Amino acid sequence: MYKIDLYGDGHFTSVLSHREIGVIFPPTVETFKRVNFLTVHVLKDAGRYPHDKATIELGSLKGRTLLGATDRSVVSRIFTASLGNLKLNRRYATNVVILWERETGHPYCIMDGNPIYDLRTASTAAIGVECLGSSRQSVACILGAGPVGRATILALGALRNPPQEIRLTARRKSGFRTVKERLSTFFQSLDPALLERTKLVACETLREAIHDSTVIVDAISLRTASPLIDERVIPFEAMSRMTYVDVENQALADSIVARFS
Repeated sequence: MYKIDLYGDGHFTSVLSHREIGVIFPPTVETFKRVNFLTVHVLKDAGRYPHDKATIELGSLKGRTLLGATDRSVVSRIFTASLGNLKLNRRYATNVVILWERETGHPYCIMDGNPIYDLRTASTAAIGVECLGSSRQSVACILGAGPVGRATILALGALRNPPQEIRLTARRKSGFRTVKERLSTFFQSLDPALLERTKLVACETLREAIHDSTVIVDAISLRTASPLIDERVIPFEAMSRMTYVDVENQALADSIVARFS
């Protein structure tokens, strides 16, 4: 952690890196139990946490600024997303979070916002699934094995009633012989406590992952704008019994959105 006198007025600002955020919020089931609890707490009384956002799109680059406030702090998050990052094997989106003292307006912390974004996104998806009653006795399918996909596995596994089974698939082999081999290796990097709460299954294809699933979480970042999931992948008769959580706004075809109950 670095401390800098950003404005030369004797008030210091702490700067936290990705690694340091990982120490504060380790990717464990216990971390996500706490985050899920906070998500429920905030959503039950959302009026206490005013927020706003602005978005600008410049060709392939999308930028967004989000503001939120608590009793003690004002939080700003600067977010940029570019499909060019995927071509360079980087994260699709990058984030910087700044915490400001509510009384003085001094920025007391600047940090890598990517882990915070992953926690927020995954926990909100998991709590939404739980509130709809879709987590109990369910088979959950997560599309995408990136940081958001990883966080979503943990957030679902940390629920009071986690899915009986969590399936995962990905678009790319990433140097492995098969997608299933990549995901099996990926599972070994997860918190072992997760395996005491749910069953993890690696799937080679979308169809294999989606078949008989009751919850689908779309965390795919596409290189193109072409949707992957349409009526050829999910039969119409199956949509009425599925909960579809669209995190990346990428994979689901517009033509079938209204088919879900």
